[in-house]
Amino acid sequence: PVLEVLKTGPLLTVQGPPRRARQWALAEAGPADPKLAELANRLLQQDPFVAVLEWQGHGPTLQVGSFPVHLAWTGDAPVRLDGEPQLPCQSAWLLPGQVVQIGAGKNWRVGYVAVAGGVPAADWLGSVSVQTTAPVGTRPLQTGAQLAVAAGVVDQGDRTVTLPAPNIPVALRVLRGPEAHMLADSDWATWLQQPWQAGPGDRMAQRLLPHPDAPRLQLPQLVSGPVAPGVVQLPPQGTPLVLGPDAQTTGGYPRMAAVIGPDRHKAAQLLPGQAVQLVEVTVDQVPALQAANEAAWNALSIQRLPRHHSRWLLQQARLGG
Repeated sequence: PVLEVLKTGPLLTVQGPPRRARQWALAEAGPADPKLAELANRLLQQDPFVAVLEWQGHGPTLQVGSFPVHLAWTGDAPVRLDGEPQLPCQSAWLLPGQVVQIGAGKNWRVGYVAVAGGVPAADWLGSVSVQTTAPVGTRPLQTGAQLAVAAGVVDQGDRTVTLPAPNIPVALRVLRGPEAHMLADSDWATWLQQPWQAGPGDRMAQRLLPHPDAPRLQLPQLVSGPVAPGVVQLPPQGTPLVLGPDAQTTGGYPRMAAVIGPDRHKAAQLLPGQAVQLVEVTVDQVPALQAANEAAWNALSIQRLPRHHSRWLLQQARLGG
């Protein structure tokens, strides 16, 4: 069975478990929004860590080859199957020749497509995940790519799940960074609590735009030190960078803060112009916040869908014409 990529959108990559190769100065890669990627696999009732397709900004257009394929997609972009509107988070049994089109995210920048049996990709240094900032390894998919998906997958019915709408402004909970400790508490609070706005972003980093009237912090230049996804660096121009899954492993900009694990997906999902609020938390609070985040995702109710599209009914000889 083959799934052909008719259009990729701005960026279409294969993402699975993170790559554990930081000792070679390689980023983790992996899904920018791991929970949303896992949810796509949950809709297909398969291992949540199976490799998926990740799109950024605008989803792909995919066509099924000669055999049926079971797909699932997650995000908040409009989706059409043979021109018929679909739910933004659902699974569907696609028949030969059918085309699924995923549009641009409305409030989220990233979405996922899961395939029953997993998306095939070559393993590189322990992971199939694409690192967009590396010159080698598996590369982003191009228009015309054909994915040889799993054969013999059983049709288990279509499912859907409703995700809560994101809160605006988007709250990113952060820990105070090592260089921020050079500041007086009042300067740190003023910098942190100003109104922020999302700027451009990609898998390497999301830029935050400060308030035009905010004072620019003066911090000394540093010798490069370790950084990781979630670290908030402050370049000289004063527009912080929230590092993402494809970020470098060392950097010389001051490390002002670190977005906690449960909120990193929010930074990855920011669209330009969205309001952002930085909220300081302590290390002692993080385990409870992580547990609450896990409980919220696990509580999502996945429901079965009745089939109603005409192509499927014709294949089942339930309609003439």
